[in-house]
Amino acid sequence: MICRLIALDLDGTLLNSKKMISPASVSALQSAQQVGVKIILATGRSHSEALPYYQQLQLTGPMICCNGSYLYHPRQRQILRPLPLDIHKVERLRRWFSQQALQPHFYTYDDFVLQISLVHRKASLLRQAEEFARQELSLACSWSWHHQLDITQAGCEKGKSLAWYAQQQNIALDEIIAFGDNDNDAGMLQMVGKGIAMGNGSFLAKASSNCVIGHNNTDAIADFLYAQGFSS
Repeated sequence: MICRLIALDLDGTLLNSKKMISPASVSALQSAQQVGVKIILATGRSHSEALPYYQQLQLTGPMICCNGSYLYHPRQRQILRPLPLDIHKVERLRRWFSQQALQPHFYTYDDFVLQISLVHRKASLLRQAEEFARQELSLACSWSWHHQLDITQAGCEKGKSLAWYAQQQNIALDEIIAFGDNDNDAGMLQMVGKGIAMGNGSFLAKASSNCVIGHNNTDAIADFLYAQGFSS
């Protein structure tokens, strides 16, 4: 396949367990950029949390943030395609969280809430929150990991934001390689030309991919890209 765009999740994928990008991955991605391939981060993090990795890779385009609830272009300091949560639904969620004595994190931009993330060791509480958000409020829910639930406006997905960006760049979906490790990456992995799941990934991520590579604590991404012809 001809690759014109590489999309990468951060946590559990591009980042190792120390939250670092391996030197081999940096080199491989820079090699891809040098031959004209665009690189885009697609993360559940906010843009401020993802920015250090964007800068390390010397990227030039936007990032997909908060599971596709918006894109942010650091060089232009511009938010793109924001899909904020309905304010009335946010207030209902605040009341529900308060009743359960839960303290989620609200990701905001200006006066908009773009994502609500709840981290808890009890999966049963996370499932209750997911059920309330989905069934009572018709919101989108995705799992960044087994202990983190992310709530966004309906229609927010990494894959949909990636498709939107690709269309803006006149890039076909089958010209994209995407890397991910978790359930919130599944749609993105399924829709592109080559969807690559990490060896440490979830069952759904692996089932949605074209192939499974090594653990995120190895140089599996670099090795895969070198095998595609992006030499160091």
